[in-house]
Amino acid sequence: MEASIFLARLLWPLFMVIALSIVLNGNTFDHMVKEFPKNSYVLYLSGLMAYVMGALIVLNYNSWELNWFIIITIMWYLALIKWMMILLFPEWMIKLSKQMKFSWWLLMFAGIIYFFLGAYLAYLGF
Repeated sequence: MEASIFLARLLWPLFMVIALSIVLNGNTFDHMVKEFPKNSYVLYLSGLMAYVMGALIVLNYNSWELNWFIIITIMWYLALIKWMMILLFPEWMIKLSKQMKFSWWLLMFAGIIYFFLGAYLAYLGF
C-alpha cells in the first residue's frame, strides 16, 4: 500500500506535465514524434533509460491485486515491453514508427488520457 501511494505521488506530476505539454505545444510535440525515430542514438538512449526506470519500478512494485494498484503495474509492464522492443529490435521499431500515422487529434487524445490518469493518481496519492 505504501509503495502504491509513493508511486502515485511520484507519477501524477509527470503525467500532468506530459499532458499539458502535449495540449499546449501540440504542433511542436507532433514534430518531435515524427522526428524521434530518425535519430537512432536518441531512440536507443531513451530506450535504455526507460528500461532501467521501468525495471526498477517493476522489481520494487509488482502488485496484481484487482484494485487501482494494478494500473501502475500494468502501465510499467507495457512500458517495459515497449522499451525492450526498442533495445532488442531497433531497426524494426524505427520502421514500425515511420509507418504509423500520427495526427494532431491523436496527440490531443493522448494528452487528455495523460491528464485524467495524472489527476486520478493525484487523487489516490493524497
